Amino acid sequence: MKEYFIILVVCLTPLFIGCSNKAQYSGQTLRYEDLPADVRLKFKQVYNYCPAPTFKGCDTIEYMPPFIEGHNMNGDTVIIKKSDMIFSNSFTICSNGKRMKFDLSILERVFIIKDDSIYYPISGNGITTSGEPRSSNVKVDTLLFQVSIMK
Repeated sequence: MKEYFIILVVCLTPLFIGCSNKAQYSGQTLRYEDLPADVRLKFKQVYNYCPAPTFKGCDTIEYMPPFIEGHNMNGDTVIIKKSDMIFSNSFTICSNGKRMKFDLSILERVFIIKDDSIYYPISGNGITTSGEPRSSNVKVDTLLFQVSIMK
């Protein structure tokens, strides 16, 4: 009986660890109009971006918006790392020595970093269409945004 208990604990431990792997965001909710002007412009550019299709042989390659997209207004590189834990649905955004952890419950995964703050939509449906800009499915000026301080 003791062996079964030990096996059960060993098997369930990764599940409990993965479930307790919570994202660390909290902050202020803003409307599109309340965003800083340069951040608002960057979101508008990202949502309207769609290059023309390219042709490779007889194949047409259309633009598909990234699953997770990050931009730093300061020009620094943004690195997006998926969690290595097996039951985790989180990812970490790193830029300029600061990081923030998020989970995939955020459907509109576009992140704009300005100074120590990270801005991201918290409303919307997350639908994207191949060959179309994000704005064909989601009107950026109707979204609510979260602003948090990166640590």
